[in-house]
Amino acid sequence: MLRSMRVMTQSNIFKALLILIVASFALWGVGDTLRNRSKEKPVVEIGPDSITRADLETNFRRDLMMLRQRTGETVNEDAARAQGLLDDTLERLINQSVLDLEADRLGLQAGQDVALLRLSRFGEMRNPDGTLNRPMFEQMLRNLGMSPQQFLSDELHDMTRALILTSVQYGLRAPESLTRMMYQAQNERRVMEVLLLDANAMSPPADPDAATLESYYKEHEDRFMRPEMRAIHVARLVSDDLAKDVKVNEEDIKTAYEGKADSASEPERRNILQVTATDQAQAERVSKAARAGGNLVAAALAEKLDAVPVQRAAEGDVPPELAPAAFSQSKGEISDVLPSPLGFHVLQVTEIIPSRRPTLEEMREEIVNSLKQEMASQKMDSVVAKLEDAAAAGKPFEETARQLGFRVMAAPAITAQGLGPDGKAVDGLGDIGLPVAESAFGLLQGQTSTAVDLPDGSVALVHVDSIATMSVPPLAEVKSKVVESWKETQKTQQARTRAMQLTESFRQGTPLDGFPAEPGLRKLTTQPLSAKDPIQDTGLSADVFARAFTLNVGQVTDGASPLGWALVRLKDIRPVSDAEANHSAQELREQVNRQLTESVLQQFLLELKHRQKILINTDVLKPLYGPASAS
Repeated sequence: MLRSMRVMTQSNIFKALLILIVASFALWGVGDTLRNRSKEKPVVEIGPDSITRADLETNFRRDLMMLRQRTGETVNEDAARAQGLLDDTLERLINQSVLDLEADRLGLQAGQDVALLRLSRFGEMRNPDGTLNRPMFEQMLRNLGMSPQQFLSDELHDMTRALILTSVQYGLRAPESLTRMMYQAQNERRVMEVLLLDANAMSPPADPDAATLESYYKEHEDRFMRPEMRAIHVARLVSDDLAKDVKVNEEDIKTAYEGKADSASEPERRNILQVTATDQAQAERVSKAARAGGNLVAAALAEKLDAVPVQRAAEGDVPPELAPAAFSQSKGEISDVLPSPLGFHVLQVTEIIPSRRPTLEEMREEIVNSLKQEMASQKMDSVVAKLEDAAAAGKPFEETARQLGFRVMAAPAITAQGLGPDGKAVDGLGDIGLPVAESAFGLLQGQTSTAVDLPDGSVALVHVDSIATMSVPPLAEVKSKVVESWKETQKTQQARTRAMQLTESFRQGTPLDGFPAEPGLRKLTTQPLSAKDPIQDTGLSADVFARAFTLNVGQVTDGASPLGWALVRLKDIRPVSDAEANHSAQELREQVNRQLTESVLQQFLLELKHRQKILINTDVLKPLYGPASAS
């Protein structure tokens, strides 16, 4: 990589471009740049380096902008923090810092020519004469939220870090023998003999006594946990509500009519009789006879052809070879012979339906409704902004929303899936429950979301009143579910007990048809399967299926299955040949190499962090996660 960069920097074209770019930087006042450090207490201290609050906030906003561009979604800052973006930004800045300190220790520093080389490779940054396209460059900086000084400084640091990381990962490659063995293990196929014991076919147990149920509940409380819930208020703004109060003046109606009337007009249409012949002479006989007798249908029948009617055809509906004649003829006129790729045609217009432009009164209702919706949509943006500003200022959410014309509803408890505690849709939310919940679960208690666009075209803001964390309900609340779970466990245990009674005979090699039929017993031999194949048709759990790939032929394993309990005996192994592995393992080889590189780089960064004294000042960091975290 270094050699290719050195070669490129020797070219006259690059040198000329470099001079122009450096000159442009000079015009902007870019010289040697050092990271400005304020005297305030930093968020993180890394040896002699530090990360200030301003550093972290600026990079967080830049990362958030990039996230929005990448996903196409409007993610607000609070939701991004809750989803871990601030943590990711801080981790990235710490990694960059330890790499910079290592570069200082090694005496490495990329020159300006290296950083500018990267810029010169972007063709859109250059004018045709090779000079820097300054407006394009400035637009790029605005999109990144960076000054030219910051851009050049970041490029220099990025290139230096890249030199270190490239040297660490250079030549890292998993041995081909290892990837070949992995490919063989993943792609060899195994045939299994399976005995499945269906728990649903076991004898249903009687209800447990109180002590048994209490003991079972305590051992399995995690199965019956109440999910995290949020109590919220939803303020929803519907354009139809705003449109009711919108007044439309007559001048706007007339202007809109003039803009829409032509497109709403009905074009001239014609009813046409068409005769098509494959032979030109035959078509000419039809045309001549029709003109003489005035009857195209009779002339066509005389030649054993059909006259096909075409009803209410606009000019655009007719093939271009026929349209000029069809729409220039008078009613009843017989055309000359008209050739087209489909044959030779004779036309007669039987009726002309004139074009029609709708009147203003005919379009008035449609235009008024359209203008009201358009004006309501424009008004919606300003009304939403007022509620967002009021929420940011700490004004009462519900009261303010109602004053501004929002529909406000309360949901005392909603899950992350947009459902109520009973697992059903929350009254009043219906189909909008999920997007509302997604917004609510990105907020802390007391926070209000930014505007959420809903599937029905309305807009909502969500305020989180309180948060109820996951909790264990009292037994009485979930007793019926616990009893049902206990019974299922007992039937599974019965299936397991019966499977264990069959195990010894299965291990001794008794064939599947040597086990007599009984309630709940299923017997099957699988197709040859690899470890990557779907297992739905086997009746096995993922754990038992995986263990089957550790067996030798004839060995047996067992375990819980979706139906109850399963016994598995390995019948056959069909290995992958070395030739196939060598030919087909390239994708796996690349995957393993990527994982190996990532692992080594992570270990390298961890070692660099261990060399530095890293101190995170939580009193400075905590407020950046929002008001609730700072309290």
